[in-house]
Amino acid sequence: MNKYYYELIVKPEVYYELFLELINSIVNDAIEELNGSIIIRSENKLDDVREGVEAFKQELTNAFNTSIECKIILKKKKNQDWIKIYQKSIKPIEVGDFYIYPSWEKPKKNKQNILLDPALSFGRGHHESTNSCLLLINKYVKANNSVADIGCGSGILGIACAKLKAKVDICDIDTLAVENAKKNFKLNNVKLNNSWIGSACDSNL
Repeated sequence: MNKYYYELIVKPEVYYELFLELINSIVNDAIEELNGSIIIRSENKLDDVREGVEAFKQELTNAFNTSIECKIILKKKKNQDWIKIYQKSIKPIEVGDFYIYPSWEKPKKNKQNILLDPALSFGRGHHESTNSCLLLINKYVKANNSVADIGCGSGILGIACAKLKAKVDICDIDTLAVENAKKNFKLNNVKLNNSWIGSACDSNL
């Protein structure tokens, strides 16, 4: 990662779509559209892009025989470790005997540790409903109980039950959620009895 990156902001007063089309044709980096501005960020210098936009602005002025207003601002900014910043925003959580933590943190002694990284399928114990379910699981689920995690999401509730030696089945209507939950079961070294895509009614058990 370079120490600095460059940000070019283009805000045309008129002919926005023409400027956007030009920038899309000459820039390989991602483009952000925000409040009438076109923003390009790159670790490469963007002087040539700025010059191209300025030349295009002048061409439009000549073609339409009127002054084309367009703010063009190029800034050099200090890069940051965005991954580290993101990781700092994800905090471990304790719920009863359970300790839910991401892979860049350490497990805790004398806790039922659940390793769970953030993913598209939600449920890490921070939401009140998940938190309440974990407390109930902690209180009522015993070894050899049969448990079904319906709408499993990340699989956190099923994993919590499996940590207590229960027999766990999971399902969700979202294929991605089921696949992610199965990976999380393996990651936590707990046994998954059965899984399927669909509702509780779709079980063949």
